[in-house]
Amino acid sequence: FKQSTEGAQKKLRFAMKNVKFVEAMPTLNEMAVYFNDGDGCTITNTATGYTFECAQVIPYYKTGTTEIPGGEKFTMTNVKGTVDLVNRKFTIDFDCMGIHWQDKGSLYL
Repeated sequence: FKQSTEGAQKKLRFAMKNVKFVEAMPTLNEMAVYFNDGDGCTITNTATGYTFECAQVIPYYKTGTTEIPGGEKFTMTNVKGTVDLVNRKFTIDFDCMGIHWQDKGSLYL
């Protein structure tokens, strides 16, 4: 997860490595999702980090060093998550390709 600010707008990028949603899908080396606060997404600072929400967002995948939009087929909907920088934990919850995904884990800062 990487949060930044350009002007007054908060931006968030999170990347997933070695992504494979279903058995028939080839493994993606990296998939990245970008949230821009106010562009249909909300990023809210908390006492220990931040939360993020977005009705829908299209992820990008990496081929070599180039990021390419995944297209409508890979649109993530109902995205919600938390990043706790103090306790070094994250959660994420979303729907994609007809499947509901939930994950949580540790952050390595």
